[in-house]
Amino acid sequence: MIYGNVNVDMNPDGLGAWEDIPTHVQVAGRYTIDDVQALLAKADTGLAASGLPVTYERDQIQTGNLIKKNYQDCLIVKNSEHPDDYFKFVFATRTTGNMTTISVYRSGKSPLIAKKNADDERRQSSNLLLNILSAVSTLDENALAAEYDYYSILSRIIRENLGV
Repeated sequence: MIYGNVNVDMNPDGLGAWEDIPTHVQVAGRYTIDDVQALLAKADTGLAASGLPVTYERDQIQTGNLIKKNYQDCLIVKNSEHPDDYFKFVFATRTTGNMTTISVYRSGKSPLIAKKNADDERRQSSNLLLNILSAVSTLDENALAAEYDYYSILSRIIRENLGV
């Protein structure tokens, strides 16, 4: 179960928006989660052609409060080589009439990006001890670049195949 607060742009314990992909995209037609997965998995232009290590999972997004809870089916695309230390892409659909809104969120955490952000904050600090800590910090730049490349390729494929 993924817990989301769709009114908050970035919720570290739930869902957040991707910076380079619109959160809610309206497309003509009636699309389901299965259709979104089929579009993303297209052999010629989808994730299959990219060679990225991805797996697809189904889950539900829970929103609301203790009294009124709403559940929405979702598709999760995650890195099969790094299932717990890369962000996951979460897709949900809502159809009204002959229009479908496809929502794209991120979920999970990235310890490597969290460490990079902490190092950047320490570098910008006026505290001498924090500056020393950031100077001796060992961040695997190659692993970080590989993670950013993964998100970049995946974002491009999502934009191209979903018409975002």
